[in-house]
Amino acid sequence: MITFQGINYPTRRLKVQLLTDGIEQEVLVSTESLSEVLTANEGNPEADTIDSQIYFFLPDEEINGEITELDQPIKVISEVK
Repeated sequence: MITFQGINYPTRRLKVQLLTDGIEQEVLVSTESLSEVLTANEGNPEADTIDSQIYFFLPDEEINGEITELDQPIKVISEVK
């Protein structure tokens, strides 16, 4: 969960494999609504820090479902609890 401007936005930590080189890494994903707020606050140091931590933004309705693929050249291996 990330809080920005008093609003909580859900996040999930995923273990993924980059298809370009096979490297596995953990990434943080969040919602498009967070992305929109961060974009509207571009230049705000807190917004910029949060934005740099998020690997990918999902449609809000998908954040709580099963994430098996992202629109990126990566393979989702598992969710990190």
